Amino acid sequence: MSKLKTYFNWSTGKDAALAYYHILKDGKYHVDHLVTSINAHHNRVSMHGLRRELLVKQTQEIGLPVTTIELPEEPTMEVYNK
Repeated sequence: MSKLKTYFNWSTGKDAALAYYHILKDGKYHVDHLVTSINAHHNRVSMHGLRRELLVKQTQEIGLPVTTIELPEEPTMEVYNK
């Protein structure tokens, strides 16, 4: 059975780490890329305020590339959903 290829929304927090652990354990999916939203004004992860440098270190330790979605300081829901 071939695994389904997927991206994973990485928020840098413990809930994301637990969800990532469970998706790996499940065995149905192959995560080959992480996606994280960044508050570009503050240069921090939108959800948890983690500095970008720490996000990079986390993803290096996980061993997956990460793509960031750059958001303005105070994004509207329209901007966030886009």
